[in-house]
Amino acid sequence: MKKIYGWDYYCERILRKSQLFIENSLAEKENSYIVFDIRDRGKERTICQVDKTSGLYQLQNNLNRNLLAKIPLSKAAAGFVRGLSYQDYLRSHCGKKFHMRLDIHHFFDHVTEEQVIKSLEEFVQDEKIRENIGEITTFNGKLPQGAVTSPAVSNIVFRRIDQRILKYCQSVRKVREGKKFYQEDLIYTRYADDMMFSSDYLDFRRDLFVYRMIKHILKENGFSLNVKKTYMAEGEISLSGFVVGGEENGCSVRPSRKRLREINRILAYFDARRELDGCPYEADIKKLRDPRVIDNVNLMFPDGSVARFSNKKSLINYLCGYRAFLITFLKGENGQGSSQRALQGKIRNLEKLIDQCQRWWFHIE
Repeated sequence: MKKIYGWDYYCERILRKSQLFIENSLAEKENSYIVFDIRDRGKERTICQVDKTSGLYQLQNNLNRNLLAKIPLSKAAAGFVRGLSYQDYLRSHCGKKFHMRLDIHHFFDHVTEEQVIKSLEEFVQDEKIRENIGEITTFNGKLPQGAVTSPAVSNIVFRRIDQRILKYCQSVRKVREGKKFYQEDLIYTRYADDMMFSSDYLDFRRDLFVYRMIKHILKENGFSLNVKKTYMAEGEISLSGFVVGGEENGCSVRPSRKRLREINRILAYFDARRELDGCPYEADIKKLRDPRVIDNVNLMFPDGSVARFSNKKSLINYLCGYRAFLITFLKGENGQGSSQRALQGKIRNLEKLIDQCQRWWFHIE
Protein backbone atom coordinates (compact mmCIF):
# COMPACT_ATOMS: atom_id res chain seq x y z
CA MET A 1 0.00 0.00 0.00
CA LYS A 2 1.30 3.47 -0.92
CA LYS A 3 1.91 5.94 1.86
CA ILE A 4 0.39 9.42 1.97
CA TYR A 5 3.20 11.90 1.36
CA GLY A 6 1.66 15.33 1.88
CA TRP A 7 -1.13 17.32 3.50
CA ASP A 8 -2.50 18.61 0.20
CA TYR A 9 -2.78 15.08 -1.18
CA TYR A 10 -4.52 13.99 2.03
CA CYS A 11 -7.10 16.79 1.82
CA GLU A 12 -7.74 16.49 -1.92
CA ARG A 13 -7.57 12.73 -2.49
CA ILE A 14 -8.49 11.17 0.87
CA LEU A 15 -10.83 13.53 2.73
CA ARG A 16 -11.76 15.39 -0.47
CA LYS A 17 -12.43 18.54 1.49
CA SER A 18 -10.75 21.92 1.92
CA GLN A 19 -8.66 22.68 4.98
CA LEU A 20 -11.27 25.20 6.13
CA PHE A 21 -14.02 22.55 5.91
CA ILE A 22 -11.88 20.12 7.94
CA GLU A 23 -11.13 22.70 10.63
CA ASN A 24 -14.77 23.79 10.94
CA SER A 25 -16.01 20.19 11.10
CA LEU A 26 -13.56 19.31 13.88
CA ALA A 27 -14.48 22.48 15.76
CA GLU A 28 -18.08 21.17 15.82
CA LYS A 29 -16.96 17.65 16.72
CA GLU A 30 -18.71 17.36 20.09
CA ASN A 31 -21.98 18.68 18.69
CA SER A 32 -21.80 16.19 15.79
CA TYR A 33 -22.27 13.13 18.02
CA ILE A 34 -25.63 11.76 19.16
CA VAL A 35 -25.04 9.77 22.35
CA PHE A 36 -27.60 7.26 23.58
CA ASP A 37 -27.82 3.91 25.40
CA ILE A 38 -29.31 0.74 23.97
CA ARG A 39 -30.30 -2.39 25.86
CA ASP A 40 -29.36 -5.71 24.29
CA ARG A 41 -30.24 -8.95 26.10
CA GLY A 42 -30.26 -7.31 29.49
CA LYS A 43 -27.07 -5.25 29.02
CA GLU A 44 -26.68 -1.57 28.21
CA ARG A 45 -24.25 -0.15 25.65
CA THR A 46 -23.47 3.49 24.98
CA ILE A 47 -23.64 4.38 21.30
CA CYS A 48 -21.94 7.51 19.94
CA GLN A 49 -23.46 7.99 16.51
CA VAL A 50 -22.37 10.78 14.18
CA ASP A 51 -25.08 13.00 12.74
CA LYS A 52 -25.20 12.18 9.02
CA THR A 53 -25.82 15.85 8.18
CA SER A 54 -22.60 16.95 9.90
CA GLY A 55 -19.27 17.74 8.31
CA LEU A 56 -17.60 15.21 10.60
CA TYR A 57 -19.68 12.42 9.07
CA GLN A 58 -18.48 13.41 5.59
CA LEU A 59 -14.87 13.37 6.77
CA GLN A 60 -15.25 9.96 8.42
CA ASN A 61 -17.04 8.49 5.44
CA ASN A 62 -14.41 9.67 2.93
CA LEU A 63 -11.53 8.67 5.22
CA ASN A 64 -13.00 5.21 5.64
CA ARG A 65 -13.60 4.65 1.94
CA ASN A 66 -10.41 6.19 0.54
CA LEU A 67 -7.85 5.06 3.12
CA LEU A 68 -8.85 2.96 6.12
CA ALA A 69 -10.67 0.27 4.12
CA LYS A 70 -7.57 -0.20 1.93
CA ILE A 71 -5.09 -0.87 4.74
CA PRO A 72 -4.15 -4.59 4.85
CA LEU A 73 -5.19 -6.46 7.98
CA SER A 74 -4.02 -9.54 9.80
CA LYS A 75 -5.30 -12.83 8.39
CA ALA A 76 -6.75 -13.54 11.84
CA ALA A 77 -9.28 -10.70 11.52
CA ALA A 78 -12.75 -11.70 10.29
CA GLY A 79 -14.97 -9.01 11.84
CA PHE A 80 -15.69 -5.81 9.88
CA VAL A 81 -13.88 -7.26 6.86
CA ARG A 82 -15.59 -7.11 3.49
CA GLY A 83 -16.62 -10.54 2.23
CA LEU A 84 -16.18 -12.22 5.62
CA SER A 85 -18.80 -13.09 8.24
CA TYR A 86 -19.09 -14.54 11.74
CA GLN A 87 -19.21 -17.98 10.14
CA ASP A 88 -15.84 -17.34 8.50
CA TYR A 89 -14.49 -16.45 11.93
CA LEU A 90 -15.65 -19.85 13.22
CA ARG A 91 -15.15 -22.08 10.18
CA SER A 92 -11.37 -22.41 10.57
CA HIS A 93 -11.96 -24.17 13.90
CA CYS A 94 -14.31 -26.87 12.60
CA GLY A 95 -13.05 -30.39 13.18
CA LYS A 96 -10.74 -29.38 16.02
CA LYS A 97 -11.05 -31.23 19.32
CA PHE A 98 -10.48 -28.38 21.80
CA HIS A 99 -11.74 -24.80 21.65
CA MET A 100 -11.17 -21.64 23.69
CA ARG A 101 -13.13 -18.42 23.23
CA LEU A 102 -11.95 -15.18 24.87
CA ASP A 103 -13.70 -11.82 25.03
CA ILE A 104 -11.88 -8.47 25.13
CA HIS A 105 -13.36 -6.27 27.85
CA HIS A 106 -14.87 -2.98 26.56
CA PHE A 107 -13.06 -3.34 23.24
CA PHE A 108 -13.76 0.05 21.62
CA ASP A 109 -13.44 1.98 24.89
CA HIS A 110 -9.86 0.76 25.32
CA VAL A 111 -8.70 1.93 21.87
CA THR A 112 -7.16 5.34 22.59
CA GLU A 113 -6.38 8.23 20.27
CA GLU A 114 -2.66 7.62 20.89
CA GLN A 115 -3.03 4.00 19.78
CA VAL A 116 -4.82 5.07 16.61
CA ILE A 117 -2.04 7.52 15.72
CA LYS A 118 0.71 5.00 16.42
CA SER A 119 -0.98 2.21 14.44
CA LEU A 120 -0.85 4.37 11.30
CA GLU A 121 2.92 4.92 11.33
CA GLU A 122 3.53 2.08 8.88
CA PHE A 123 1.10 3.53 6.33
CA VAL A 124 1.13 7.31 6.80
CA GLN A 125 4.46 9.14 6.97
CA ASP A 126 3.25 12.60 7.91
CA GLU A 127 2.74 13.01 11.67
CA LYS A 128 0.30 15.88 11.15
CA ILE A 129 -1.91 13.64 9.01
CA ARG A 130 -1.79 10.80 11.56
CA GLU A 131 -2.83 13.20 14.31
CA ASN A 132 -5.65 14.54 12.14
CA ILE A 133 -6.92 11.01 11.50
CA GLY A 134 -6.79 10.36 15.24
CA GLU A 135 -8.85 13.49 15.85
CA ILE A 136 -11.42 12.60 13.20
CA THR A 137 -11.93 9.01 14.36
CA THR A 138 -11.99 9.40 18.16
CA PHE A 139 -14.36 11.01 20.66
CA ASN A 140 -13.25 12.02 24.15
CA GLY A 141 -9.89 10.39 23.49
CA LYS A 142 -11.19 6.95 22.56
CA LEU A 143 -12.84 5.03 19.75
CA PRO A 144 -16.61 5.70 19.74
CA GLN A 145 -18.92 2.74 19.29
CA GLY A 146 -21.21 3.85 16.48
CA ALA A 147 -18.87 5.91 14.30
CA VAL A 148 -18.52 4.70 10.70
CA THR A 149 -14.70 4.60 11.02
CA SER A 150 -14.50 2.67 14.32
CA PRO A 151 -14.68 -0.90 12.94
CA ALA A 152 -11.86 -0.34 10.44
CA VAL A 153 -9.73 1.58 12.93
CA SER A 154 -10.11 -1.14 15.58
CA ASN A 155 -8.78 -3.74 13.13
CA ILE A 156 -5.85 -1.49 12.16
CA VAL A 157 -4.96 -0.88 15.83
CA PHE A 158 -5.20 -4.62 16.52
CA ARG A 159 -3.19 -5.57 13.43
CA ARG A 160 0.17 -5.91 15.22
CA ILE A 161 -1.45 -7.59 18.23
CA ASP A 162 -3.05 -10.16 15.91
CA GLN A 163 0.30 -10.80 14.25
CA ARG A 164 2.02 -11.27 17.60
CA ILE A 165 -0.64 -13.75 18.73
CA LEU A 166 -0.39 -15.63 15.43
CA LYS A 167 3.39 -15.92 15.83
CA TYR A 168 2.94 -17.18 19.36
CA CYS A 169 0.42 -19.80 18.18
CA GLN A 170 2.93 -20.94 15.55
CA SER A 171 5.61 -21.24 18.22
CA VAL A 172 3.52 -23.70 20.27
CA ARG A 173 4.71 -26.59 18.15
CA LYS A 174 4.99 -29.55 20.47
CA VAL A 175 1.98 -30.54 22.55
CA ARG A 176 2.15 -33.35 25.05
CA GLU A 177 -0.75 -35.76 25.51
CA GLY A 178 0.10 -38.46 28.02
CA LYS A 179 3.50 -39.86 27.09
CA LYS A 180 3.26 -38.82 23.45
CA PHE A 181 4.23 -35.55 21.81
CA TYR A 182 2.32 -34.09 18.87
CA GLN A 183 3.23 -31.22 16.59
CA GLU A 184 0.74 -28.66 15.34
CA ASP A 185 -0.01 -24.93 15.03
CA LEU A 186 -2.80 -23.50 17.13
CA ILE A 187 -5.59 -21.90 15.11
CA TYR A 188 -6.47 -18.29 16.00
CA THR A 189 -9.12 -15.98 14.56
CA ARG A 190 -10.75 -12.78 15.84
CA TYR A 191 -14.13 -11.17 15.23
CA ALA A 192 -14.00 -7.68 16.80
CA ASP A 193 -13.72 -8.41 20.55
CA ASP A 194 -14.21 -12.19 20.20
CA MET A 195 -11.05 -14.31 20.04
CA MET A 196 -11.16 -18.02 19.17
CA PHE A 197 -8.41 -20.63 19.55
CA SER A 198 -8.52 -24.32 18.68
CA SER A 199 -6.27 -27.37 18.80
CA ASP A 200 -6.34 -31.09 18.14
CA TYR A 201 -4.20 -31.98 21.17
CA LEU A 202 -4.00 -29.03 23.57
CA ASP A 203 -6.74 -29.06 26.19
CA PHE A 204 -7.06 -25.38 27.11
CA ARG A 205 -8.92 -26.28 30.31
CA ARG A 206 -5.97 -28.26 31.62
CA ASP A 207 -3.02 -26.42 30.08
CA LEU A 208 -3.59 -22.74 30.86
CA PHE A 209 -0.30 -21.38 29.53
CA VAL A 210 -1.93 -20.23 26.26
CA TYR A 211 -4.66 -18.39 28.15
CA ARG A 212 -2.07 -16.69 30.37
CA MET A 213 0.07 -15.62 27.42
CA ILE A 214 -2.86 -14.10 25.53
CA LYS A 215 -3.90 -12.28 28.69
CA HIS A 216 -0.33 -10.97 29.02
CA ILE A 217 -0.15 -9.80 25.38
CA LEU A 218 -3.44 -7.94 25.70
CA LYS A 219 -2.40 -6.30 28.97
CA GLU A 220 0.84 -5.04 27.39
CA ASN A 221 -1.26 -3.31 24.76
CA GLY A 222 -3.82 -1.74 27.06
CA PHE A 223 -6.54 -4.39 26.81
CA SER A 224 -7.98 -6.90 29.27
CA LEU A 225 -10.14 -10.02 29.16
CA ASN A 226 -13.75 -10.32 30.27
CA VAL A 227 -13.27 -13.38 32.47
CA LYS A 228 -17.02 -14.04 32.65
CA LYS A 229 -17.09 -14.61 28.88
CA THR A 230 -14.22 -17.09 28.74
CA TYR A 231 -15.30 -20.49 27.37
CA MET A 232 -13.22 -23.63 27.01
CA ALA A 233 -14.74 -26.80 25.59
CA GLU A 234 -14.03 -30.17 24.04
CA GLY A 235 -15.77 -31.47 20.92
CA GLU A 236 -17.92 -28.47 20.09
CA ILE A 237 -18.55 -24.96 21.37
CA SER A 238 -21.64 -22.74 21.16
CA LEU A 239 -21.22 -18.98 20.60
CA SER A 240 -23.75 -16.25 19.83
CA GLY A 241 -26.26 -18.72 18.42
CA PHE A 242 -23.65 -20.64 16.38
CA VAL A 243 -22.27 -24.10 17.16
CA VAL A 244 -18.80 -25.09 15.97
CA GLY A 245 -18.99 -28.86 15.52
CA GLY A 246 -16.33 -31.53 15.67
CA GLU A 247 -15.70 -34.32 13.19
CA GLU A 248 -18.72 -36.32 14.36
CA ASN A 249 -20.93 -33.33 13.41
CA GLY A 250 -19.60 -33.00 9.91
CA CYS A 251 -17.07 -30.28 10.77
CA SER A 252 -19.81 -27.70 10.44
CA VAL A 253 -20.98 -24.36 11.73
CA ARG A 254 -24.69 -24.56 12.51
CA PRO A 255 -27.35 -22.67 14.48
CA SER A 256 -27.57 -23.65 18.14
CA ARG A 257 -30.58 -25.57 19.44
CA LYS A 258 -31.24 -22.77 21.93
CA ARG A 259 -31.56 -20.14 19.20
CA LEU A 260 -33.73 -22.45 17.12
CA ARG A 261 -36.01 -23.06 20.10
CA GLU A 262 -36.46 -19.31 20.53
CA ILE A 263 -37.78 -18.75 17.02
CA ASN A 264 -39.73 -22.03 17.05
CA ARG A 265 -41.69 -20.75 20.06
CA ILE A 266 -42.74 -17.62 18.23
CA LEU A 267 -43.57 -19.46 15.02
CA ALA A 268 -45.62 -22.03 16.95
CA TYR A 269 -47.50 -19.35 18.92
CA PHE A 270 -48.77 -17.68 15.75
CA ASP A 271 -49.25 -20.92 13.78
CA ALA A 272 -52.90 -21.41 12.75
CA ARG A 273 -52.40 -24.75 10.98
CA ARG A 274 -54.08 -27.89 12.28
CA GLU A 275 -51.77 -30.17 10.31
CA LEU A 276 -48.13 -29.21 9.85
CA ASP A 277 -46.98 -31.74 7.26
CA GLY A 278 -47.31 -30.44 3.72
CA CYS A 279 -49.32 -27.35 4.69
CA PRO A 280 -47.85 -23.90 4.11
CA TYR A 281 -47.44 -21.73 7.19
CA GLU A 282 -50.49 -19.67 8.11
CA ALA A 283 -50.55 -17.02 10.86
CA ASP A 284 -53.42 -16.88 13.35
CA ILE A 285 -55.21 -13.60 12.62
CA LYS A 286 -56.96 -13.56 16.02
CA LYS A 287 -53.60 -13.61 17.80
CA LEU A 288 -52.18 -10.95 15.51
CA ARG A 289 -55.16 -8.66 16.22
CA ASP A 290 -55.06 -9.28 19.97
CA PRO A 291 -54.24 -5.92 21.68
CA ARG A 292 -52.04 -7.84 24.16
CA VAL A 293 -50.10 -9.69 21.47
CA ILE A 294 -46.67 -8.31 22.51
CA ASP A 295 -47.30 -9.11 26.18
CA ASN A 296 -48.32 -12.64 25.22
CA VAL A 297 -45.14 -13.17 23.22
CA ASN A 298 -42.99 -11.80 26.05
CA LEU A 299 -44.58 -14.26 28.47
CA MET A 300 -43.01 -17.10 26.48
CA PHE A 301 -39.54 -15.97 27.57
CA PRO A 302 -39.68 -15.47 31.36
CA ASP A 303 -36.04 -16.51 31.77
CA GLY A 304 -34.84 -13.46 29.84
CA SER A 305 -33.21 -15.54 27.07
CA VAL A 306 -34.69 -13.05 24.60
CA ALA A 307 -34.88 -9.32 25.27
CA ARG A 308 -38.48 -8.32 25.96
CA PHE A 309 -40.15 -6.73 22.95
CA SER A 310 -41.24 -3.19 23.72
CA ASN A 311 -43.63 -2.91 20.76
CA LYS A 312 -44.75 -4.54 17.51
CA LYS A 313 -41.96 -2.94 15.51
CA SER A 314 -39.30 -4.44 17.78
CA LEU A 315 -40.82 -7.91 17.28
CA ILE A 316 -40.82 -7.49 13.49
CA ASN A 317 -37.18 -6.32 13.62
CA TYR A 318 -36.32 -9.44 15.64
CA LEU A 319 -38.04 -11.70 13.10
CA CYS A 320 -36.24 -9.98 10.21
CA GLY A 321 -32.91 -10.25 11.99
CA TYR A 322 -33.47 -13.94 12.69
CA ARG A 323 -34.34 -14.51 9.04
CA ALA A 324 -31.02 -12.90 8.03
CA PHE A 325 -29.24 -15.03 10.65
CA LEU A 326 -30.64 -18.26 9.18
CA ILE A 327 -29.87 -17.22 5.61
CA THR A 328 -26.16 -17.14 6.46
CA PHE A 329 -26.30 -20.91 6.94
CA LEU A 330 -27.47 -21.40 3.37
CA LYS A 331 -24.23 -19.84 2.13
CA GLY A 332 -20.98 -21.75 2.09
CA GLU A 333 -20.36 -25.44 2.38
CA ASN A 334 -22.44 -26.33 5.45
CA GLY A 335 -26.16 -26.98 5.67
CA GLN A 336 -26.46 -29.37 2.72
CA GLY A 337 -29.20 -31.94 2.14
CA SER A 338 -32.05 -32.36 4.62
CA SER A 339 -30.68 -29.78 7.07
CA GLN A 340 -30.56 -27.19 4.31
CA ARG A 341 -34.14 -27.94 3.30
CA ALA A 342 -35.26 -27.64 6.93
CA LEU A 343 -33.62 -24.20 7.17
CA GLN A 344 -35.21 -23.12 3.90
CA GLY A 345 -38.61 -24.15 5.23
CA LYS A 346 -38.09 -22.22 8.48
CA ILE A 347 -37.02 -19.14 6.51
CA ARG A 348 -40.18 -19.36 4.37
CA ASN A 349 -42.33 -19.61 7.53
CA LEU A 350 -40.59 -16.56 8.98
CA GLU A 351 -41.17 -14.60 5.77
CA LYS A 352 -44.88 -15.43 5.85
CA LEU A 353 -45.18 -14.43 9.52
CA ILE A 354 -43.31 -11.16 8.87
CA ASP A 355 -45.59 -10.43 5.91
CA GLN A 356 -48.72 -11.02 8.01
CA CYS A 357 -47.42 -8.92 10.92
CA GLN A 358 -46.66 -6.01 8.61
CA ARG A 359 -50.03 -6.33 6.89
CA TRP A 360 -52.20 -6.44 10.01
CA TRP A 361 -50.19 -4.10 12.24
CA PHE A 362 -48.95 -1.47 9.79
CA HIS A 363 -51.12 -2.08 6.69
CA ILE A 364 -48.05 -2.79 4.57
CA GLU A 365 -48.94 -4.89 1.53
